[in-house]
Amino acid sequence: MSDGKFATLEEVVDYYNRGGDTHPNKSGLMNPLNLTSEEQEDLVVFLRVLGGEPPIFTQPKLPGMN
Repeated sequence: MSDGKFATLEEVVDYYNRGGDTHPNKSGLMNPLNLTSEEQEDLVVFLRVLGGEPPIFTQPKLPGMN
């Protein structure tokens, strides 16, 4: 999480699985996911697959632009 509250991806998935902690700014739309341990592990594996090095993009030169 952006504030460094959790050290691992597993901790983040667990946080969302239990519906988040009590916080005055917590959205009312955030509810427990009720994932099994196996589903949580599968989600962590899936999220790790999405990671990696960001792609490198080169901005194309437009005609008439320097």
